[in-house]
Amino acid sequence: MKQEITVEEGYHISLGFFYELWPLVEPHVQHSEEIKNVNVLYFCIVCSGDEASTEWKQAVFRAKKIPNEKLRQAKLSEDDLFSCAIEFCKLHNERWEGNLDYTLQLLESMKANPEKHPKVWQLWKRTIEEVLVKHMTCGHFNY
Repeated sequence: MKQEITVEEGYHISLGFFYELWPLVEPHVQHSEEIKNVNVLYFCIVCSGDEASTEWKQAVFRAKKIPNEKLRQAKLSEDDLFSCAIEFCKLHNERWEGNLDYTLQLLESMKANPEKHPKVWQLWKRTIEEVLVKHMTCGHFNY
């Protein structure tokens, strides 16, 4: 089913997805305590929703070129939303100098080769349903 997703719903979907993705990513980032700490910070603190709406708006602009003043009316497709989620992760990867590389590689691979990641796509779809149908949220979104 094709549906339009608001920027705020996209925020909650993306953060919820990243938060739920952590158990799948964690085994791949334990080779360095510093890298693991950055990943824990990203997945468990940033993606809990605190103070992340500014970065989300920046990610939406980078991915879809939607300026702040048009965000309330903007609608995203699922593909657009996934592109914004990748940009959100890229923003934080830039901030922490490449310590989210595994996650970015996973997201890019999901986009390029969806058939290779059925478990992660199932998690993505479940998160969309939880936000859109069950109205689950991750923190507060500030336009």
